[in-house]
Amino acid sequence: MSIIYKTEKIDNSTYKVLLESPEKREFVVGVNDVSEIEELVRMTVQNDFPVLMPSYKELRREAYPPMTDYLDGIVKGDQAQVQKYIDDCLAVKAKYPKG
Repeated sequence: MSIIYKTEKIDNSTYKVLLESPEKREFVVGVNDVSEIEELVRMTVQNDFPVLMPSYKELRREAYPPMTDYLDGIVKGDQAQVQKYIDDCLAVKAKYPKG
């Protein structure tokens, strides 16, 4: 059986897998090394594992900066730090849009 897929890098250890054959599916995998993806795809197809795609909420939750960064900026009166937190949050929203 031929397995055809593409990958899209999400961040340093997370990839979206776009499976073309034997059936169209997509899923996200977390790996320490990109070489691990092929084995995960093969196992998923051969064993017909159900693939659960994380929601945008789950992806955002992992990617947002810690709230302590924002609170620390407020307490110190550091507007640049507060703005960086806001900008980082907006970048996460753009990276993982709703839907």
